[in-house]
Formats: sequence, C-alpha cells, structure tokens
Amino acid sequence: MNNMGNFEHRYKEGDVIGGECQVRKVLGAGGFGVVYLVNHLEIRSLYALKTIRAELLADVNARRAFQQEALVWVQLDEHPSILPARWVVEFSDQLFVAMDYVEPDTQGRVNLYDHLRGSHPLSAERILEWAIQFCLGMEHANAHGVKCHRDIKPANILISKGDLKITDFGLAAAAEVAWKEKLGVSGSLITAGAVDGFGFSMSHSDGRIRCGTPGYMPPEVYRSESADVRSDIYSFGLVLWQMATGSVSPPFVKSSYGDVECYMREAYERQMKGHIPPVAGPLRPVIERCLVPDPTKRYYNFGEMRDVLDTIFQNLSGRRVTIPITNTETVVFWGNKGASFVALGRYEEAIRCFRRALDIDPRDAATWVGQGAALAELGRCDEAILSYDRALAIDPRDALAWMNKGKVVATLGRKEEALVYYDEALGIDPQYPKIWYNKGIDLGALDRRNEAIACYDNSSSRSR
Repeated sequence: MNNMGNFEHRYKEGDVIGGECQVRKVLGAGGFGVVYLVNHLEIRSLYALKTIRAELLADVNARRAFQQEALVWVQLDEHPSILPARWVVEFSDQLFVAMDYVEPDTQGRVNLYDHLRGSHPLSAERILEWAIQFCLGMEHANAHGVKCHRDIKPANILISKGDLKITDFGLAAAAEVAWKEKLGVSGSLITAGAVDGFGFSMSHSDGRIRCGTPGYMPPEVYRSESADVRSDIYSFGLVLWQMATGSVSPPFVKSSYGDVECYMREAYERQMKGHIPPVAGPLRPVIERCLVPDPTKRYYNFGEMRDVLDTIFQNLSGRRVTIPITNTETVVFWGNKGASFVALGRYEEAIRCFRRALDIDPRDAATWVGQGAALAELGRCDEAILSYDRALAIDPRDALAWMNKGKVVATLGRKEEALVYYDEALGIDPQYPKIWYNKGIDLGALDRRNEAIACYDNSSSRSR
C-alpha cells in the first residue's frame, strides 16, 4: 500500500510557484494533493491551485494522459452549478489544476461535507434545491463531453453563497488513465486519508483496477466494469441519503475503516444486498431507485431524476427551484474566460473574450494586458504593443504590462529597448521572478553574460 494521506506542503506563504502563482495559504489536502490559495501574478486574480500527486504521474506519458483528461473540465462552458477550472499546467515536473476560489461562509463551511458536520440538519427544501442544482450541473457536463464524473462525494460538492457547485470533473478518470499508463499489468494501492474515511484511491488486485473513493464506488466500478452516467447517479444517491439522514458517512459502510480493500469489499457486499439503511421522507423512493445494484434499473440520466425532484419540491414548497444565473456581462467573467483560453493555447477565442470585457470597461488595464499577451502569441506584435501601451496609459505602474512589452520588442530584435522596459517593471515589482528571467535572456543575447547570470540568480531566489 502506498498511503498518500500524509501530504507534504511543499510551498509556503509567499512562495511563487512556476514564476506565476504566489501562495497566500494552504487551503487543504485531498486525494490528488495539496490545494493552495494563490494570487496569479499575471492574471492578478485569486485561484485555488490543486497539485497532482507525483505518485499518479510517474512519467511523461502518464502526465500527458492526465493533462488531456483534465482539460475536459477546463473546457466546459460556464454553468452556475459547476466550479470553473481555468487551466492545467506543469511546473517542475508537477501538474497543477487552477480553479476558481470559493470563500468559506461565516461558519467556515466550503463544501457539502462541512454542512453535514454542522449541528443543524438540512431542511427538506434545502436538500431538494441542492439536489436539483446538482442534476442541472451534471446534465450540462454530460451534454458537453463528460461521460462520467467518477468521484461524486460531499467533499467534491462546494457550496458558494448558498448555491451548489460541482468540482473535480475529469480528475478521477484522468488519474485512472495516467495510472494505467504507469502500471501496465501490475501495481499497488494508492490511497489518501481523509477526515470522512478513505479519500480517492486506486488499487490493482485480483486482476482488477479500481479507481474512486471507497464508500462512494458504485458496484460496477468495484467490479472494474465500465462506468457511465448511471454510475454517477448511484454515487449521488449515496450523497442524497447522507443529506436526508444528516450522516457524515455514506450508507453501506462501517464506522471503522481498517484495511481499505476489506472496506471496499464489505461495502460492495452490502450494496449488492440492496438493503438501504432507513431514511424517511419523500426522498426515499428517489434514493432507492438511485441505489439499485443493477445500473439499468436506476434513473437513465440526471434529467429524468431532476423531473422527479422538481415535482417533489413543488408539492412540498408550492414553488419551483430558483436557478442561479451566471452573470456573463462582467469584466471578471470575460477576463477569466479569456485567461482560460490563453492557457489552452486558443488565442483567437481569448482575444474575443478580452474584447467583450473591454466593451464593458475599456479602462480595465488587466484586460488590455491579457489581450496583448494573446496577440503576442499569435505574432501580432504591433497590436500587442498597442494593447500594453493602453494598459500603461491607464496604470503606469503596471509591472506586467512593462515586462510583456519588453518581451514583445525583444522578439522584434530591439534588445536594448526591451531592457529599459524590464527595468521599469523591476522598479515597480522587484520580487517578480519572470521579469528577472526575461531580462537575463536579453542580456545573454547581448553577450552580457555576468549580468545575465545575476538576473537568473535573482529569478531563482524568488521562485520555487
């Protein structure tokens, strides 16, 4: 067994990851690694940056497989019930997934598990509202290329300002693909400790590969059969049972954990018997259908399940669920979307997003800088310089605009001019490692080697 429960917090407050993301604090640790709150120095926005454990990504092929699968989440269109992932990036042979940051509420709660641990049970109306929002999010994901989430559990269901947001799309499938790439025909158990039992785990035993969170694995996943939307419906049925009963643990499991293989096997045997622990109220028939061992007898998809939940909610409350609306007419929305496209290398789409943001607020310097970066990647250097000049006219102390302008003029062969812009940027932000690094490149090109080495040393000392 390779236990991943003891996480090493590699980065501390103030560290700059990959020369781009400055750590504010550690948010926590999960099945895939440590999650940091970071300030992206170029995009100038807060993100939750999730590391991906090195054990999952033993070689280049495994990392590539993981990255390709994880990009499915990044490329999902915006939906109010899905937490956006902005990019997947590799720094120092470690993969990171950047997500929008969800602030804790006044009681420090971030996800559904936090709410289940609370002293007050969830009301029937609240349960139904969140269940309907969950179904809507999954319907959207399924319609946009997500075949199966594979790791539905309370910790992956965030609650932001009273509304539900699903997170970690594609990571379980990505981990399985990467792990198979690593293992070939043999392997060992990889498991992560969690406050509510075992976290995301992968095992290869009895000739079968199992990936998921013990206690939340549908029977067919335990048997290493193919998973689809009905597997997600089973897992959500377990979560729905927890919501209805106020339990911090799913049904079919014991309170003591012991060996993870025994834990999974015993949970599977109880699941196959089909005897659901008692649950009262109007959700019981919904939960029972979700938790049928035979996938063909469950709800066919989340739309069918939502129709039933809608009817129950209307009979109970006399109203329909109010669906959260994603406000797409903000600079932040279009700026984030543009930054996501830049990270994906889709620069034309990024430019369209930045222009939408500038239509809303033409004096947003960060948007001009983002547009300049996308234009520079397309080789449209003159337009990029104009964008940086617009940003600097708005904010002359924008270090990123000075640095990026230096990079563009350097590509045009104007190295001495570029150094002037780098020095302007360093006069504003001498702690930004990328400025030192880019200045070092230009000094090296000018054969000013000792000065270049000093710049590289400054860059290294300010980043990890």
